[in-house]
Amino acid sequence: MAFEVNKLSSEIPTATVKTLRKMNTLILKAKENKQVIKFTKLGDISDLRVKLFTDASYRNQDDQIKSTEGRIVLIENPFTGKVNVASWKTRKIPRVCRSVKSAETRSLEDGIDDAVHTARIVREIYSGSINLKNPAQLPVYTFTDSKSLWENVHNTKQCEEKLLRNTIASIKEMIELRMIESVDWVSTDEQLADCMTKSGLRKKSDWLLKVASTNRVRLKSA
Repeated sequence: MAFEVNKLSSEIPTATVKTLRKMNTLILKAKENKQVIKFTKLGDISDLRVKLFTDASYRNQDDQIKSTEGRIVLIENPFTGKVNVASWKTRKIPRVCRSVKSAETRSLEDGIDDAVHTARIVREIYSGSINLKNPAQLPVYTFTDSKSLWENVHNTKQCEEKLLRNTIASIKEMIELRMIESVDWVSTDEQLADCMTKSGLRKKSDWLLKVASTNRVRLKSA
């Protein structure tokens, strides 16, 4: 329901009776569906990694002017296949995006910031030590379903949209510095964050809830 709450929050300054009806429908939906998030022991800290899924929907807010970004951050033990859902977020992208790739790129950039922070906090909690100059962290693997963004990150060709060049260069630098291990492509069917950027994806929402309640996620490409 995160996307629907996000979209309704932007209607508050100009709320109408229709907005109130939407809110009531959402409240009933929340009451009718019991949802459980479980946290399990993942194992030794040396075996853990952070996985980030980011997605974006182009111009689906504010009278089809603003876009939406969403992300899911998981902490995984790849040897056992067990995961814990660390965080999730959906929000309206502050800047107007010129293209789908622009929205996807900004979503990935913001998601990486969140994932790296999680990777460092978890490592800090486990080790009990802090090094601000050279902070230790868990490995971070990121996943996007934007093929054009993935191609720009993995080749030397300059992005045609010049305003995105610095952002893509920053992502490449983070890979070189090992702040993130990789940016990988997944199909839309396997994009866990898809339900954070649009409504009506009941199957995707159920999939995410299953991950949260069973501590398992299986992807062909991951």
